[in-house]
Amino acid sequence: MHIEDSGGGGVKFLSFGEIIFDQFLSGAELGGAPLNVAVHLARFGAKSYLVSAIGADELGKRALSEISATDVDTKYIGLSSRETGRADVVLDENGMAKYVFNSPAAWDEIELFPQEYKTIFNDNWDGVVFGTLAQRSGITRLTLEKLLDGINAREILFDVNLRKPFYSKEEIETSLSYATILKLNDEELSIISDMLGIKESSFEKKILSKYPKLRGILVTHGPYGISYKERGKDYFAKAQETKVVDTVGAGDSVSAAFLYFLSKTKDPNLALERASTIASYVVSTKGAIAPYSTQLKMELGI
Repeated sequence: MHIEDSGGGGVKFLSFGEIIFDQFLSGAELGGAPLNVAVHLARFGAKSYLVSAIGADELGKRALSEISATDVDTKYIGLSSRETGRADVVLDENGMAKYVFNSPAAWDEIELFPQEYKTIFNDNWDGVVFGTLAQRSGITRLTLEKLLDGINAREILFDVNLRKPFYSKEEIETSLSYATILKLNDEELSIISDMLGIKESSFEKKILSKYPKLRGILVTHGPYGISYKERGKDYFAKAQETKVVDTVGAGDSVSAAFLYFLSKTKDPNLALERASTIASYVVSTKGAIAPYSTQLKMELGI
């Protein structure tokens, strides 16, 4: 069963993966990296679609209600017999988040009907976003690979978004073979360098050389900024100073902003600046997808 809704906007993006309620001491907040990305893309003005699954439970009903209140199109969100995804979130003294997930969860069985594949494959997409966590399940991983094999997209952004123990060398390498843009943070860069047997200092050069579809690597460096490397070209945007409340969803906002503004302007420098702006806002607010302020909208030009 899939649930219908409508989306709006100009350029068109598809996000794939988990819907998760982040469980804080103060209560549950809707999240999951693909959902966070999809919401930001919709707020920027894109037609934003999410491929995922929810359970036939109270959290599932709440998820659908809250997602429907955004401009994210929900028609590719399936209804599962499993529980809606949850993650217990613990923040350390620096506001960094650690996660413990329920398993199995609805997003462990993300599936699409044949007609849905046909509809997606017959369309033209400006971008697709996916990560590693949803690939912990064979069912969902097969859906993702079939989707990536057939979709017509200008950009495919692989946001590694590592969550122990839900990733492997095989999954990383397969995902890299599909990607046009790799997005990760500096800690993840170190982990994947070790996993693939590449020196961290030469990681970007060797990965760009090894995977012909890959044209750029986007790296977040926490309070220092964001870098983007293409073959023979390097770009960098400094982080904006702000008071950190929590870092939940900051990387997702970077993925969304960079992909959207790069698609609209073809200017990596501007895309990085917008990504830095939204990340600064997200870490200064509670939760991953807090409403945008008027000032932020002005800074983003939306």
